[in-house]
Amino acid sequence: MSRDEFVVSDERLVPVFTADGHVDEGSVHAWLDDAFDETAAALVAAHVETCAACAAAVAEARGLIAGSARVLGALDAVPAGVVSRDDAARTAARVLAAADARERRSRRPWWVGVAAAAVLAVGGGAVVWSRAGTPREVARVAAGTESAVARQAGMARADTARAETARTLTARADTARADTARADAARADAARADTARALTARAEMARADGAEAAAPRAVPAVAPLATPAARGTVIVTGTVRDAMGGQPIAGALVTVMRGGIALTPVGSRTERNGRYRVRVESVTPETMLMVRAERPGYQPRALMVRAGVDTAFVDLRLAPSVNTLAAAAPPEPTTGSARTMETPSMTAVRRVGAAPASASVAEDFSGRAVAGGIARVRAPGSTPGSTPVISTGPRQRRPGEPFNREQYERIEDNPFLGVRSNPLSTFSIDVDRAAYANVRRFITGGQRPPADAVRIEELVNYFPYTVPAPRGIEPVEITSEVMAAPWQPRHQLVRIALQAARIETADLPPNNLVFLLDVSGSMLSPDKLPLVKQALRLLVDQLRPQDRVAIVAYAGAAGLVLPSARGDEKVRIMEAIDQLEAGGSTAGGAGIELAYRTAREHFLERGNNRVILATDGDFNVGVSSDAELERLVERRRIEGTYLTVLGVGTGNYQAAKMETLAKVGNGNFAYLDGLAEARKVLVEEMGATLRTVANDVKLQVEFNPAAVQAYRLIGYENRLLRNEDFTDDSKDAGDIGAGHQVTALYELVPVGVTGTVPVRDVDALRYLAPERIDGATRTTNTNANELLFVKLRYKRPGESQSRLLSHAVSARRGARGSDDLRFAASVASFGMLLRDSEYQGNTSAAQVLEQARAALGNDVGGYRAEFVRLVERWRDLGITSGGRR
Repeated sequence: MSRDEFVVSDERLVPVFTADGHVDEGSVHAWLDDAFDETAAALVAAHVETCAACAAAVAEARGLIAGSARVLGALDAVPAGVVSRDDAARTAARVLAAADARERRSRRPWWVGVAAAAVLAVGGGAVVWSRAGTPREVARVAAGTESAVARQAGMARADTARAETARTLTARADTARADTARADAARADAARADTARALTARAEMARADGAEAAAPRAVPAVAPLATPAARGTVIVTGTVRDAMGGQPIAGALVTVMRGGIALTPVGSRTERNGRYRVRVESVTPETMLMVRAERPGYQPRALMVRAGVDTAFVDLRLAPSVNTLAAAAPPEPTTGSARTMETPSMTAVRRVGAAPASASVAEDFSGRAVAGGIARVRAPGSTPGSTPVISTGPRQRRPGEPFNREQYERIEDNPFLGVRSNPLSTFSIDVDRAAYANVRRFITGGQRPPADAVRIEELVNYFPYTVPAPRGIEPVEITSEVMAAPWQPRHQLVRIALQAARIETADLPPNNLVFLLDVSGSMLSPDKLPLVKQALRLLVDQLRPQDRVAIVAYAGAAGLVLPSARGDEKVRIMEAIDQLEAGGSTAGGAGIELAYRTAREHFLERGNNRVILATDGDFNVGVSSDAELERLVERRRIEGTYLTVLGVGTGNYQAAKMETLAKVGNGNFAYLDGLAEARKVLVEEMGATLRTVANDVKLQVEFNPAAVQAYRLIGYENRLLRNEDFTDDSKDAGDIGAGHQVTALYELVPVGVTGTVPVRDVDALRYLAPERIDGATRTTNTNANELLFVKLRYKRPGESQSRLLSHAVSARRGARGSDDLRFAASVASFGMLLRDSEYQGNTSAAQVLEQARAALGNDVGGYRAEFVRLVERWRDLGITSGGRR
């Protein structure tokens, strides 16, 4: 092979990026010449769309190509003209000067110099091409005034230039061949190393799963492109490890996305050994998937991976989070790399070694750089790059701000109170269930939930029970049941159950809804804004033509994304939801004010006027104080617009603040830890979520001193009321929606039982007669057949005067208790274990599981079976606590 011949390789071309993250000029021209395959071309196109410098380089390259075509065309059009040697020299000098200027900005490939030298050679020799393509040296010059010496000097200069050009071309060609050989060798070495690592990782996975060891098949150095095939199912599996020490990370959330859309909205949590397994439906082997892993305390990380035929192996390493991005070091690669580059949105792209046809080739993207990005809320139908409704700067972490900013209100377990001095127990009902979904999030993630995150009444009320529907005109029915307390058999457990009237969705009054959505930088992760968008789509599908929906977004400033639209304008509403993107700081106060104004503009006198707030709870800008925000919500509640709050996400969850707003706004509060929970709250329980049937619902229980020595209310610590508040109609309390159920559990110490628990009581009074203590009038004819007497007050929506219901609880108790009571008792036991309560008695995880499995009953929706699996996972985690396991 002669030294002037080039080696043609059948290896797939891969785009090259410079050290500062820009597309190399050679890759730009290869892209413009369609030299890349579809995947590589798409990668370059995506980068050019987001990088102004690379877009300018592409425009410059296209201009050079067009200019060269025009010059060659003009030369070819001259039949017998003469190109002046001076003109040619000046043209060549301009080309070389331009090339040198560009080379100072970024290193140019060797062919630029070759082309410039060729122009110089052509110009210096004054060579032109005729239409037949034959060179014709023009020797005639104006001889009238030019001396022979000048002519000879000019010819000598031309000969020297041609010789120097030949030497330069030869040297650059040699250098290019040497560079090509070194690059080929480096790629081959990297491919072999990547292949070895991929085979080793798959062998380790096979051993961990108990599979038989099999000799790995020979794999080519470069993964072949999969032949287009029909859509099918792919299993994405791998391990998530700590980037610093290599230890497996349990409880990391792994999400698979395609084109920015989560294919597994609920995600998958890694096991104790860091392993995960995600099933993805309806993809082709060539589909590019993004696999993203995140875990509180670590920086999120993502990989781009080709789906392959049946299984894609993706290992990820998460770097511990740091307070400043400047101190963050990129995690170590998990599969090796042949070339690494960094861009503002792309930490590294790696060519991964070959894998079997069922595996995939991965390219690594990090989500760190986009955290706290720009908030962009485009109007429906607008194109990327158009003026957004909201545009704010990136959210900066405050100095000293911890990564995990979740906050919970302190809870002190209700104590046992003596009936002699405390015959009445008064509290507001609570229909929220957010605590259960939040506890599930912690345990699924391999963590023990904070004690203050465990609200036992919300855990118990999460599950549906069989409760009789209201009879007559009353919107609420009261029932009760008694059995022995499983954690202390000498005590009694009383269940007071409320059932609100059910209303079919078609019979609900018209809805005037305003979605108030947090699109701040803290809402970027898949379990936040992307989950909220999918949840709202579920709710929009349930809307009727008489319903109305508007969308307000806030992030540093508030904007009306969608003016109020009819419920049958679903395409328009969906488009507005799809345009939402996260970024910026949070101004919740301004957003709430705009949302309430929007709701007021379309107020329905006989309808459900409600703002639905979806956020992680970080209201750090806007209304000057939490108290002022609560007063605003209270004023709008009095005007007839209620507030429902949906909490999402990890690391920034502000449960106490969101629950307070929902309580003040006469709405309910739910936590969405996945799309399944969103469906439960917004579809299955839509009537209870959106339609209130009873306002300011209060319960007051009077205990019979002839049968009960002491009592304890399990849960409801932040819902306690003074006894005189029960008859005070100006005192706000909880509301019940259509179909809602409420369960309250009391643990009783019967008369004659001593020494089981400490009881708070007072000494005998000297002047106050026993018949009149703490506002309760005791009769001398005490009914020994009653344990307690329940009174309930509520207001019909729109009324200001309360109505009274009552119910007596018999002292008789069932031998075993119903499935509902026994299951509720097992949930309460588990809550006491999680809280490490001093009142947990002989409770253990084994006892909780035994009780729950025996009380599954008619498990509609499978929620009770899921609870059993949750307790099993908590037990298997081996998290230490004061309770017995």
